[in-house]
Amino acid sequence: MGSKLLRLCLMVLICAMTCKAKADEPPPLPPPPAALVAFSDRLEEHQAVFALMQNQWEAIFFHCIDNMSASKWTIVAYSGVKFDNLGVPIDGAWFDEAVVTGCGRSRKLSVLSAIIDGKLIHISSLPGTTYTDFVIQHDSVSAAFNVATQALPEDCGISNPKTAIVDTRFVKFTGKSYPGAEPGHGRPWLEEWAVRGSCGSRAVVTMSFLPDAHGTAYTAEKAEPLPPDTD
Repeated sequence: MGSKLLRLCLMVLICAMTCKAKADEPPPLPPPPAALVAFSDRLEEHQAVFALMQNQWEAIFFHCIDNMSASKWTIVAYSGVKFDNLGVPIDGAWFDEAVVTGCGRSRKLSVLSAIIDGKLIHISSLPGTTYTDFVIQHDSVSAAFNVATQALPEDCGISNPKTAIVDTRFVKFTGKSYPGAEPGHGRPWLEEWAVRGSCGSRAVVTMSFLPDAHGTAYTAEKAEPLPPDTD
Protein backbone atom coordinates (compact mmCIF):
# COMPACT_ATOMS: atom_id res chain seq x y z
CA MET A 1 0.00 0.00 0.00
CA GLY A 2 1.54 3.30 -1.04
CA SER A 3 1.64 5.90 1.72
CA LYS A 4 1.02 8.72 -0.77
CA LEU A 5 -2.08 7.01 -2.10
CA LEU A 6 -3.33 6.40 1.42
CA ARG A 7 -2.83 10.03 2.38
CA LEU A 8 -4.64 11.24 -0.73
CA CYS A 9 -7.58 8.98 0.03
CA LEU A 10 -7.72 10.11 3.65
CA MET A 11 -7.50 13.80 2.80
CA VAL A 12 -10.95 13.68 1.22
CA LEU A 13 -12.37 13.28 4.71
CA ILE A 14 -10.71 16.33 6.27
CA CYS A 15 -13.67 18.66 5.84
CA ALA A 16 -16.17 16.00 6.86
CA MET A 17 -14.31 15.20 10.07
CA THR A 18 -13.54 18.77 11.12
CA CYS A 19 -16.79 20.56 10.28
CA LYS A 20 -18.87 19.77 13.33
CA ALA A 21 -22.32 21.18 13.85
CA LYS A 22 -21.80 24.62 15.42
CA ALA A 23 -23.86 27.76 14.99
CA ASP A 24 -21.20 29.33 12.76
CA GLU A 25 -20.14 26.12 11.03
CA PRO A 26 -21.54 24.39 7.94
CA PRO A 27 -24.42 21.97 8.57
CA PRO A 28 -23.47 18.32 9.10
CA LEU A 29 -23.28 15.96 6.17
CA PRO A 30 -26.57 14.53 4.93
CA PRO A 31 -27.31 10.95 6.00
CA PRO A 32 -24.98 8.39 4.42
CA PRO A 33 -26.22 6.52 1.34
CA ALA A 34 -28.53 3.63 2.12
CA ALA A 35 -26.15 1.28 0.33
CA LEU A 36 -23.30 2.30 2.67
CA VAL A 37 -25.46 1.79 5.74
CA ALA A 38 -26.51 -1.62 4.44
CA PHE A 39 -22.90 -2.62 3.80
CA SER A 40 -21.80 -1.38 7.24
CA ASP A 41 -24.56 -3.48 8.80
CA ARG A 42 -23.35 -6.70 7.14
CA LEU A 43 -22.24 -9.17 9.78
CA GLU A 44 -18.69 -9.63 8.48
CA GLU A 45 -18.16 -5.87 8.10
CA HIS A 46 -19.64 -5.12 11.50
CA GLN A 47 -17.39 -7.74 13.08
CA ALA A 48 -14.27 -6.37 11.36
CA VAL A 49 -14.93 -2.82 12.56
CA PHE A 50 -15.94 -3.92 16.05
CA ALA A 51 -12.77 -6.01 16.34
CA LEU A 52 -10.70 -2.83 15.86
CA MET A 53 -12.83 -1.03 18.44
CA GLN A 54 -12.13 -3.91 20.82
CA ASN A 55 -8.41 -3.47 20.20
CA GLN A 56 -8.74 0.26 20.90
CA TRP A 57 -10.67 -0.44 24.08
CA GLU A 58 -8.09 -2.93 25.32
CA ALA A 59 -5.28 -0.45 24.64
CA ILE A 60 -7.09 2.19 26.73
CA PHE A 61 -8.59 0.01 29.48
CA PHE A 62 -6.23 -2.96 29.46
CA HIS A 63 -7.59 -4.02 32.86
CA CYS A 64 -11.15 -4.22 31.48
CA ILE A 65 -11.51 -6.36 28.37
CA ASP A 66 -14.74 -8.23 29.09
CA ASN A 67 -18.40 -7.28 28.80
CA MET A 68 -17.82 -4.32 26.50
CA SER A 69 -20.64 -3.20 24.21
CA ALA A 70 -21.17 -0.55 21.55
CA SER A 71 -24.13 1.82 21.17
CA LYS A 72 -25.01 4.85 19.05
CA TRP A 73 -23.23 3.23 16.10
CA THR A 74 -23.27 5.54 13.11
CA ILE A 75 -21.38 6.54 9.97
CA VAL A 76 -20.14 10.04 10.80
CA ALA A 77 -18.29 10.94 7.61
CA TYR A 78 -17.96 9.61 4.10
CA SER A 79 -16.61 10.68 0.73
CA GLY A 80 -16.58 9.35 -2.82
CA VAL A 81 -18.11 5.96 -1.98
CA LYS A 82 -19.01 3.89 -5.05
CA PHE A 83 -20.43 0.36 -5.17
CA ASP A 84 -20.41 -2.65 -7.43
CA ASN A 85 -23.63 -4.41 -8.44
CA LEU A 86 -23.49 -6.50 -5.26
CA GLY A 87 -23.50 -3.47 -2.98
CA VAL A 88 -19.80 -3.74 -2.07
CA PRO A 89 -17.80 -0.47 -1.99
CA ILE A 90 -15.17 -0.22 -4.73
CA ASP A 91 -14.04 3.34 -4.03
CA GLY A 92 -14.16 5.98 -1.30
CA ALA A 93 -13.73 6.20 2.46
CA TRP A 94 -15.90 6.52 5.55
CA PHE A 95 -15.80 6.57 9.36
CA ASP A 96 -17.82 4.34 11.69
CA GLU A 97 -18.25 5.73 15.20
CA ALA A 98 -19.71 4.20 18.36
CA VAL A 99 -19.86 4.82 22.09
CA VAL A 100 -18.25 1.78 23.72
CA THR A 101 -18.93 0.97 27.37
CA GLY A 102 -17.75 -1.58 29.90
CA CYS A 103 -16.71 -1.83 33.56
CA GLY A 104 -18.50 1.42 34.25
CA ARG A 105 -16.37 3.30 31.70
CA SER A 106 -17.20 4.68 28.25
CA ARG A 107 -15.35 6.12 25.28
CA LYS A 108 -16.27 7.32 21.80
CA LEU A 109 -14.31 5.21 19.32
CA SER A 110 -14.07 5.46 15.53
CA VAL A 111 -12.67 3.40 12.69
CA LEU A 112 -11.71 4.58 9.21
CA SER A 113 -12.65 2.31 6.31
CA ALA A 114 -11.18 3.04 2.87
CA ILE A 115 -10.69 1.42 -0.50
CA ILE A 116 -6.93 1.46 -1.20
CA ASP A 117 -5.50 -0.24 -4.29
CA GLY A 118 -8.84 -1.97 -4.76
CA LYS A 119 -8.88 -3.43 -1.24
CA LEU A 120 -10.97 -2.51 1.78
CA ILE A 121 -8.84 -1.58 4.80
CA HIS A 122 -9.81 -0.60 8.35
CA ILE A 123 -7.69 1.71 10.54
CA SER A 124 -8.30 2.81 14.13
CA SER A 125 -8.71 6.52 14.77
CA LEU A 126 -7.97 8.34 18.02
CA PRO A 127 -10.59 7.92 20.76
CA GLY A 128 -12.71 10.76 22.06
CA THR A 129 -14.05 13.95 20.52
CA THR A 130 -11.03 15.18 18.54
CA TYR A 131 -11.76 17.32 15.47
CA THR A 132 -8.60 16.13 13.75
CA ASP A 133 -8.75 13.99 10.64
CA PHE A 134 -6.70 10.82 10.33
CA VAL A 135 -3.80 12.49 8.50
CA ILE A 136 -3.31 15.13 11.21
CA GLN A 137 -3.56 12.45 13.88
CA HIS A 138 -0.88 10.38 12.19
CA ASP A 139 1.44 13.39 11.95
CA SER A 140 0.93 14.85 15.44
CA VAL A 141 0.83 11.84 17.78
CA SER A 142 4.61 11.76 18.26
CA ALA A 143 4.61 15.44 19.29
CA ALA A 144 1.95 14.71 21.91
CA PHE A 145 3.98 11.79 23.27
CA ASN A 146 7.17 13.83 23.47
CA VAL A 147 5.60 16.73 25.35
CA ALA A 148 3.72 14.33 27.67
CA THR A 149 7.07 13.21 29.11
CA GLN A 150 7.39 16.65 30.74
CA ALA A 151 4.53 15.76 33.08
CA LEU A 152 5.24 12.05 33.58
CA PRO A 153 7.59 10.59 36.21
CA GLU A 154 11.22 10.33 35.12
CA ASP A 155 11.04 6.54 34.97
CA CYS A 156 7.81 6.61 32.95
CA GLY A 157 8.67 6.64 29.25
CA ILE A 158 6.68 6.39 26.05
CA SER A 159 8.27 3.32 24.46
CA ASN A 160 6.17 0.62 26.13
CA PRO A 161 3.15 -1.22 24.67
CA LYS A 162 1.03 0.36 27.42
CA THR A 163 1.81 3.82 26.04
CA ALA A 164 -1.29 5.22 24.36
CA ILE A 165 -3.45 8.24 23.76
CA VAL A 166 -6.40 7.18 25.87
CA ASP A 167 -8.75 10.07 25.21
CA THR A 168 -9.10 13.33 23.30
CA ARG A 169 -11.33 16.34 23.85
CA PHE A 170 -12.13 19.24 21.56
CA VAL A 171 -11.85 22.39 23.72
CA LYS A 172 -12.69 25.42 21.59
CA PHE A 173 -12.07 27.39 18.45
CA THR A 174 -9.45 30.09 19.01
CA GLY A 175 -9.80 32.44 16.06
CA LYS A 176 -11.28 33.21 12.69
CA SER A 177 -10.85 31.35 9.43
CA TYR A 178 -7.73 32.04 7.42
CA PRO A 179 -8.12 34.36 4.38
CA GLY A 180 -9.58 32.55 1.39
CA ALA A 181 -11.01 29.65 3.38
CA GLU A 182 -14.44 28.37 2.47
CA PRO A 183 -17.17 29.83 4.70
CA GLY A 184 -17.14 28.12 8.09
CA HIS A 185 -13.86 26.32 7.43
CA GLY A 186 -10.26 26.88 8.44
CA ARG A 187 -10.61 28.07 12.03
CA PRO A 188 -7.79 27.33 14.52
CA TRP A 189 -8.73 25.25 17.56
CA LEU A 190 -7.51 23.69 20.81
CA GLU A 191 -7.77 20.14 22.08
CA GLU A 192 -6.65 18.15 25.11
CA TRP A 193 -5.14 14.69 24.60
CA ALA A 194 -4.70 12.29 27.51
CA VAL A 195 -1.50 10.24 27.21
CA ARG A 196 -0.66 7.20 29.32
CA GLY A 197 3.03 6.50 29.84
CA SER A 198 4.74 3.14 30.16
CA CYS A 199 4.36 3.11 33.96
CA GLY A 200 0.61 3.75 33.82
CA SER A 201 0.82 7.40 34.90
CA ARG A 202 -1.00 9.87 32.69
CA ALA A 203 -0.67 13.40 31.43
CA VAL A 204 -2.96 15.73 29.52
CA VAL A 205 -1.36 17.51 26.57
CA THR A 206 -2.75 20.76 25.17
CA MET A 207 -2.72 20.56 21.37
CA SER A 208 -3.25 23.57 19.10
CA PHE A 209 -4.13 23.34 15.42
CA LEU A 210 -3.74 26.14 12.88
CA PRO A 211 -5.16 25.55 9.40
CA ASP A 212 -4.06 27.51 6.35
CA ALA A 213 -4.27 27.15 2.59
CA HIS A 214 -1.53 24.49 2.61
CA GLY A 215 -2.71 22.25 5.45
CA THR A 216 -2.90 22.29 9.23
CA ALA A 217 0.02 23.07 11.51
CA TYR A 218 -0.02 21.59 15.01
CA THR A 219 1.78 22.27 18.27
CA ALA A 220 1.90 20.23 21.45
CA GLU A 221 1.98 23.23 23.79
CA LYS A 222 2.19 21.90 27.32
CA ALA A 223 1.50 18.90 29.51
CA GLU A 224 0.10 18.52 33.01
CA PRO A 225 -0.19 15.41 35.20
CA LEU A 226 -3.55 13.68 35.40
CA PRO A 227 -4.72 12.25 38.73
CA PRO A 228 -4.92 8.45 38.99
CA ASP A 229 -7.91 6.56 37.61
CA THR A 230 -9.34 9.42 35.57
CA ASP A 231 -10.11 7.11 32.65
